[in-house]
Formats: sequence, C-alpha cells, structure tokens
Amino acid sequence: DGVEHVASTACVRRMALHKSPSTVEVNRNTDWLSFPGTWTAYASAVFFFWLVCCSWTDAGNAWSTTLVLHSIVTFYLLHWKKGAPFQFDQDDYKKLTFWEQMDAGVQLTKNKKFFMAMPVVLFLLASHVTEYRQPMMSINFVLTVVLLIGKLPNMYKVRIFGINED
Repeated sequence: DGVEHVASTACVRRMALHKSPSTVEVNRNTDWLSFPGTWTAYASAVFFFWLVCCSWTDAGNAWSTTLVLHSIVTFYLLHWKKGAPFQFDQDDYKKLTFWEQMDAGVQLTKNKKFFMAMPVVLFLLASHVTEYRQPMMSINFVLTVVLLIGKLPNMYKVRIFGINED
C-alpha cells in the first residue's frame, strides 16, 4: 500500500512537470501549503498562542488550552468546512473539505503527515506538563483521537452517519 502510494505520488509529480503551466490544475485554496516556511509559521502561531495563555495560567493548563482551541479550530477548518473561497474553481471543490483538497487528494504526503503530527505533539506536551492529571488528560485524548480519525486515509470523503453530507 505504501509502495503504491509513493509510486502514484511520483507519477503525479512527473506528469505535472511535463505539462505546460496552463494545463496543470492548481487548487489555490491549498497550494500555499507547499510554500517554504508554512510549517514553521503554523507551529510558531501555535507556540505564540501558548505563550499568550501562559500569561494567565500555568504552563500545563496553557498547553491544554492550546490543544483544545487548536482541535476546535482545525476540526472546523480542515474537516468540516467545505468548498473554496474562490469563484474560479467552478465549484470543483464544493463537496470537499480542506483536508480532502490538500495535495490533490493524495494520501500520506509530507503536508498531511505534518498536520497529523501537530495534534499528537500537542497532546504529548499537554499530557506530560500537566502530569497526566484528570480531567484534562481525558479531554485532550478524546480531542486528539477525533482529529486523527478525520485525517486517516480510510476516512477520505467519508461522512460518519451522514453528518456534513451534501
């Protein structure tokens, strides 16, 4: 499965290189993810929010607050909201979430692995710094699992119980 994915990704990239710029389809809603510095800016924004939280609470609660807010915001933006804000796409993406549009739907790319790792890293930080205390440990765990389930390759274009289906 992994070998097929690598082969198909390489094939897509080779095909894109051999097409003229006018025939390569670019999703402007997600193409910015491949720009240099995107991951650094994203991680820096999360860290900056943690610093702001530290101004009114201890480090452990700040990490938990960061994880909770990160989970809510990224679930909505990546896995709930559909379509693209641009009119030129002719509604090609109106039934796809941002996550489904990323990297032209190719699974387990570097971008998708990075966005899968972020909630895990936040969970590990929040759990360790709060010394695995309840109830935050359970809340953080549930939120992290929900985010990770939505990012699994098997969940591509799947709507559980028909929720958010158009």
